[in-house]
Amino acid sequence: HDLAGDGWEKTQAAVASRATATDWAEKLLQDFKLDHGQSIARLLPFREIYEGNKRKHLQRIREASGVAYCDMIFFDDYTENLGDAAHLGVMGVHCPRGLTHEHWEGGLRAYARLKAQ
Repeated sequence: HDLAGDGWEKTQAAVASRATATDWAEKLLQDFKLDHGQSIARLLPFREIYEGNKRKHLQRIREASGVAYCDMIFFDDYTENLGDAAHLGVMGVHCPRGLTHEHWEGGLRAYARLKAQ
């Protein structure tokens, strides 16, 4: 799914990173371009990039976005971070080698099943 494409207008995306080089991480988000040349940063209006645990990151994202924890999907490579997210009620998807299309699609399907219950 392409967050910049049709059908995703109401979707809010965020970054939660424990990166210590905040300026460098922000620059990467600006430099990463989508197929049509748009910066990926434009699709990520909520960015929590600083040392700290994921609970704090996700709490700030919830406060800024207004999205309830139960309506979030969190993709991460560290199980500890997924535990922090689960503690808040956020659905997590483990991506041990980074976020792939398969993880993205699988996470969306799992979220849809969860919401259908």
